[in-house]
Amino acid sequence: MLTEAEIRAKYKKLHDELSDAYYAGTSELTKEEFDIQHGQIWADMEAELIAAGYRQPPPEPLAFTASPPGTAIGKRLNNMEDFLKRLHPGR
Repeated sequence: MLTEAEIRAKYKKLHDELSDAYYAGTSELTKEEFDIQHGQIWADMEAELIAAGYRQPPPEPLAFTASPPGTAIGKRLNNMEDFLKRLHPGR
């Protein structure tokens, strides 16, 4: 198993080789292709560091769930809807 430093060095080498070839003009990559490959190198490194146990996976993103009617937020929304209906009848 590779150490964290060895994993980082491996991906830094890939990054440097890609960047050197692109900026020297010896690569036929478009800017978009370069950006994709550049980002993929770091994503792959992060995945390998997580798989090796050197990093924790990112937390799950927060997801919005609507409050059911009758809860504090649900009551506030119902109050706002009632107010707007009285303010603009017929809409």
